[in-house]
Amino acid sequence: MQGRGSGGWERTMSARPIHAIRLKNTLLLADTLKTHTALAEMLGMSEQNLSQYLRANATRNIGNTLAQRIEKAFDKSPGWLDLDQEKS
Repeated sequence: MQGRGSGGWERTMSARPIHAIRLKNTLLLADTLKTHTALAEMLGMSEQNLSQYLRANATRNIGNTLAQRIEKAFDKSPGWLDLDQEKS
């Protein structure tokens, strides 16, 4: 699936930073819990599935649907996960 323009280049270049920000913010939220198991339970997924998003060599990116689930689970406003929270 390619984005518009330069054969998908624009989609790739703009998508990477948001996924990195979402991952960093999710890890910040996860640090408030005792275990990743607790986070997995909050999100209604297995710990194995969650690890595909959170480990250092993650095989999956946090997409819009999962980002919304994370924000809802932590009572954050829509879009919170997309903003660099360490700069705040």
